[in-house]
Amino acid sequence: MVQKISLKRKLQLWYSGDGMNDARNKKIVVITGASRGLGRALAKKLASPESTLVLCSRDIKQLKKVCLELKNKGMECYAFSVDVSKKKG
Repeated sequence: MVQKISLKRKLQLWYSGDGMNDARNKKIVVITGASRGLGRALAKKLASPESTLVLCSRDIKQLKKVCLELKNKGMECYAFSVDVSKKKG
């Protein structure tokens, strides 16, 4: 069974985890729609050794490709499947 948790909770778990490679000392950049188009371009533009990228998109398969591309260039990057168009009620 897959447990669905909110993006806020995912980020809390990620941020409080062990082995964060000084994530608390870096700028954290959260980009929605990062799997293609403007979001993908922003991710590439804002990627730097001084930042940690948290990429969000509904298309996790494509998002993982973007994240892997950035990781191969030495950037710290995390991918989360998120649909920000749905309001939690």
